[in-house]
Amino acid sequence: MMIFNDIEENLSNEEKSDLEKEDIKLENYKEKTINNEENQFDICKKSALKGDKVAQFNLGCYYHKGIYVTKNIKKAIIWYTSSAEQNYSKAECNLAYMYMVGKDVPKDLKKAFKWSLRAAAHGDVNSQFNVGYMYSEGKGIEKNIKNAIKWYSLAAKQGHTNAQCNLAYIYDFNEDGYKDIKQAIKWYTNAANKDNPYALFNLGEIYYIGDGVDQNKEKSLELYKKAASLGLDIAKEKLKENFNNKD
Repeated sequence: MMIFNDIEENLSNEEKSDLEKEDIKLENYKEKTINNEENQFDICKKSALKGDKVAQFNLGCYYHKGIYVTKNIKKAIIWYTSSAEQNYSKAECNLAYMYMVGKDVPKDLKKAFKWSLRAAAHGDVNSQFNVGYMYSEGKGIEKNIKNAIKWYSLAAKQGHTNAQCNLAYIYDFNEDGYKDIKQAIKWYTNAANKDNPYALFNLGEIYYIGDGVDQNKEKSLELYKKAASLGLDIAKEKLKENFNNKD
């Protein structure tokens, strides 16, 4: 089982987007500066007009969420883009998020891929996962498993558990000839050790079948139970069908 079937679910599952994180940050900041709103906005705008990429990003957030100013998506995109063109990864992430899910703008996976790729190249781990996903599923770009492995690997090495799980899936299910059960077990195990339910289930499948390892149904049962305890329905079904409803 690969994570995810839908790009919007992909973005909303493991971690909140940078856009959502920034919303929280700015709203908290607003509470502290409620009596100085005009000053805060004006200072930010002056810095943005001088080319400060962080100020441009914050100004984009202000317009996007209607903080200190009337909400204006066109202006938000202008300022996010100005910041993103200076390689500010948070702005790149916000643009990617908006175009991926069609939030306040028409959904456009090609634009989403463009900005995700830029953010990924600048080291943003969630964007590296998203680029890997888009390559693996052919979303916004032609499907390319070799490139998916590249970007999943970068995110996986930084501890992104969904990237670890999807990388393992490619090696497990021989996507485009990349079968490598040792690598699959390695990355499933890394993700399972961090309680990723999909990795726990898929690792359970490997031990249940005995694919590249000695068959071990006791270990598979343990892994299925852990995945089920984390709410994974397919693991619950597996327990009912193959282990006589053991709990």
